[in-house]
Amino acid sequence: MEKNIALHSSLMTLDKAKKKIDKFYDNLRDYSLNNFSLKSSLSLNLNNRKTLYCSQIIENYSADFSVIFILTGGVESIAQDIINKTKKKVLLIGLENDNSLPACYELKSFNDKEKVELLYFGSSQKDYAAQKFMERMQTISKCTHILNYFRKINIGIIGGISDWLLNSQAQAFPPEFDINLVNIDFQELLETYESTPTNECKPLLKHWKKIFQLKGIDPSELEKSARVYYALFKIIKKYKLSAFTIKCFDLLPHQVTACLALAEFNSHGVAAGCEGDTQALFTSIFAMLASDYFSWMANISDINIKDNTIQLAHCTVPLNFLVNRDNIALDTHMESGLSLAVCGDIRKSDVTLIRIGKSMSDYSILEGEIIDSNMGNKNICRTQILVKVKDTDNWYDRIIGNHQILVREHHKEQLEKCLKNLASN
Repeated sequence: MEKNIALHSSLMTLDKAKKKIDKFYDNLRDYSLNNFSLKSSLSLNLNNRKTLYCSQIIENYSADFSVIFILTGGVESIAQDIINKTKKKVLLIGLENDNSLPACYELKSFNDKEKVELLYFGSSQKDYAAQKFMERMQTISKCTHILNYFRKINIGIIGGISDWLLNSQAQAFPPEFDINLVNIDFQELLETYESTPTNECKPLLKHWKKIFQLKGIDPSELEKSARVYYALFKIIKKYKLSAFTIKCFDLLPHQVTACLALAEFNSHGVAAGCEGDTQALFTSIFAMLASDYFSWMANISDINIKDNTIQLAHCTVPLNFLVNRDNIALDTHMESGLSLAVCGDIRKSDVTLIRIGKSMSDYSILEGEIIDSNMGNKNICRTQILVKVKDTDNWYDRIIGNHQILVREHHKEQLEKCLKNLASN
């Protein structure tokens, strides 16, 4: 089946059908449509009774949707045959006159609302409809990219999921996605770490010495953290991983943490999660793909409902989140007092918090603004921020898990569009 088709009764001439479609596209020309192009297609006859025609189609690299232009009434049965035969989502386009709109509503009301959507291009709202059409196409394109990305990548779990992460233990990834999961024994990481010489880490050590204030830091601790990074890098290369999570507390008996190594990976857009938290890792990857911003996984350390503030903290953070080089420092891991963790100032900006749980319809999203960071509280993880939000009370009862994912700027509308689209996939 063509991605986009137009249906009309035999009472409408092919020439009029072409003109009606061309007018539709004329209404779109003032709107940008990233990643799409308009191309010509051929007309076809269907059972000598109806005409199947598409003068132009919107092509995307892998768009997993179909558009049906309903030009007249009387085409409901054949449109329904097409809908029944496709596994794709269907967007009905209703145009003005010729009983197009009533035919659209007959189809829309007959089908599952998650499978079939309607957009009406009447003359009184053509600008609004054109903009909504473009936005819808871009959302579907974004969702298709997310689906295809998860289908093709390998995600590693190194050492398993930590015992205290009950949500990830119960449902590692949303069932809507077929994840290529690679389970890697923690012993393999340890053996790779032990066999990695410090000399191999010199380029990374040189890089870190330019970033961090190292006064009072034992050089051997920095070297051990670098060896963890290189050990993880070798495992990523061996198993062709695009993202991973590590049961990092199992490193503590060996007097080292993964905090600094994970900070480095996340700085380069490689989603590297802590504690084997698969749900948080999935959320992190999704948030980056849907928002086009890097993400940070952090704990909720405090909620002040009266002030509408939330305190977040973690012992690792993407290094490109940090500002003010004079305050970018290393401290010990909070829970153990061992090894190295990252702390520093984070730029004040709008942010979005998101967490996906057991399915794509199980999520929480909150927008806010970073108003403070690097507060120096020794009783919580080392990188710390304070986020001002509009309504903590409503969000309070919908929080999922202990780890939340933060991305810069406000993306709630876009994230929710993608979540709802993918939940019905």
